[in-house]
Amino acid sequence: LLDRGVPFAIQTTEPGNSHLQAVAGYDERRGTLFVREPSSRYLYEYDAEEMIRRNRSIGPRAMVLLPADRAALLEGVELPDAELYDRLFEMSGALERHDRAAAADALKWIEEKAPKSHIARQARLQMADYDRNPEARLAAIDDMLATFPDDPLVLSYKVASLVNRTQREQR
Repeated sequence: LLDRGVPFAIQTTEPGNSHLQAVAGYDERRGTLFVREPSSRYLYEYDAEEMIRRNRSIGPRAMVLLPADRAALLEGVELPDAELYDRLFEMSGALERHDRAAAADALKWIEEKAPKSHIARQARLQMADYDRNPEARLAAIDDMLATFPDDPLVLSYKVASLVNRTQREQR
């Protein structure tokens, strides 16, 4: 994307903090990305592999915004999880409209297409949250922890889910 002159934003998430950061360049030899934090006017250099590793439980997820007259810059670019993300977006919209049946259909499609993906795990967690189902929420989080056992974000989900359910020592 950057070689085509298309900057993009990457979502970074830590416990209690999530935001998009503009990726404006890279150094292939050093394996780094030049990123602009939303609260700063400066570019920062991040280790690309480390950024991806730290955000693997959520993707990491990226976003491209282009004016319609520049859409040709994306021709031939493969966005591997685009269809899954489209269904997750569809599910989220259905839940916002309180259309539980449409959300369930989107979740079913995601689970059939890629049941072990981080997107399916996020979708199950989102549905459990919508349903206010603490057992389903814990099951979704435990599934995430099976793949990402040391992920601080997922661990924070677990602690938050246990706040009213367990003793302090267990948390």
